[in-house]
Amino acid sequence: MDISALAFHSIIIGLSILLSAVCLAAVEHDAPFGLRVGYLECEVVGEPIVRTDFEHFQPRSVIFFMPESNERNAFEKARKRLPKTDYWILRHPAWTDALLNVVGKPPDIIYDPQLTQVCDIYLGIRAVTPAMSFGIKLSSDDDFTIITAPAAMPNYHYDLEFFWRARVPMRGERIIVRAIGKPVYLQYFKFVPYLRRKLRKWFATKHIVVCRQPGKHLAFPGVAQLPNGDICVVFREGIAHVCPYGRIMLTRSHDGGRTWEAPVCIYDSPSDDRDPAIVVLRDGRIAVTLNTWNSWMADPALRRKYAKETKRIIRDGERKYVGAKIIFSNDGGETWSDAYLTPVFNPHGIAIAPDGKLYYVGVKTSHGWRHIVVYRSSNGIEWERYVEVARFPTASKLLTEVSTFAGYFCEPYLCIMPNGRWIVTLREHMHGFI
Repeated sequence: MDISALAFHSIIIGLSILLSAVCLAAVEHDAPFGLRVGYLECEVVGEPIVRTDFEHFQPRSVIFFMPESNERNAFEKARKRLPKTDYWILRHPAWTDALLNVVGKPPDIIYDPQLTQVCDIYLGIRAVTPAMSFGIKLSSDDDFTIITAPAAMPNYHYDLEFFWRARVPMRGERIIVRAIGKPVYLQYFKFVPYLRRKLRKWFATKHIVVCRQPGKHLAFPGVAQLPNGDICVVFREGIAHVCPYGRIMLTRSHDGGRTWEAPVCIYDSPSDDRDPAIVVLRDGRIAVTLNTWNSWMADPALRRKYAKETKRIIRDGERKYVGAKIIFSNDGGETWSDAYLTPVFNPHGIAIAPDGKLYYVGVKTSHGWRHIVVYRSSNGIEWERYVEVARFPTASKLLTEVSTFAGYFCEPYLCIMPNGRWIVTLREHMHGFI
């Protein structure tokens, strides 16, 4: 390449770099209001690595490959070559990629996964009868872990995945398997790696107060964007976290969240209205779900503090105002319907399926059990029981009848994914986990 060609080539490269920088700057300059582009170092979970290549166990001399019984001649020949006892058997049946079993107590075998990442390790095993059991350890471990699967029924065996180890630095590690005189039925190793990534993210540069009212307790916000572009936020307004004055407020922004109108009350009962969530339905209506309950009346001190309100609730009936509710607006949130009762409640609101059906997950209590149940509706007013997600003992049942921890779950949330998969998350109230 001559000098002129080289110079021209350099100019082209320089212009390309400059053009790329200008494009990137333009993209970042056009960032949404109040956001900037940044990079975040984080740890992510990688794709699982499943290993069924058990023929790589060592020493190979104590492992015998066993053809399947439908290969009759090969099967009979292989059986004749087997020692009387103390050997490993490797099969490849139709129902799994690999199956490692054992007869007697042969020498330990060693598997080298040749991985370098930090991984969680899972074991694919099969519950059989008599129950399978074996020892396993990493080459850096001092002792073996004994893995025992639940006993299966004679005519019903089943597969399960056992979570063995967490966050193992795999560089140089090998897996050692020991027979202890029982069936093994090991089908695979699964390694789930943890990877370091630098992710491009949006970060907030400006924080805007949506609503602040001195002397008021504002909480439990929900947000939705209307078809006309307005952003609406609903929230509970009270004078304390627990008080009889909770009511549901709405404020809106016409400029993408830069400025907000003064809030207006959209629902107020004589009791404590709280936990609103807002969603726009496929037919254009706005729906707000909420829950009303006599929150302060469980505390004797608060009953005395709010004596007038307590007296009214007792006079009118403690169940008169409480319940899970939904209200609707047909005019963009300017006016609202009366409240309709819903069969369940959660603070996150309803989920909308691709076909426009409404699904609402919540808790129903019956005979000492808490049932996590999903209800379905076409209009948000009439609901039918759709499916039970899970059930758990109530708190009293946990303390008196259930010896092992089962959890006290509440405030479920249903997410319908774009691929059609449903995910329900639960809050565990007694011990504080999700």
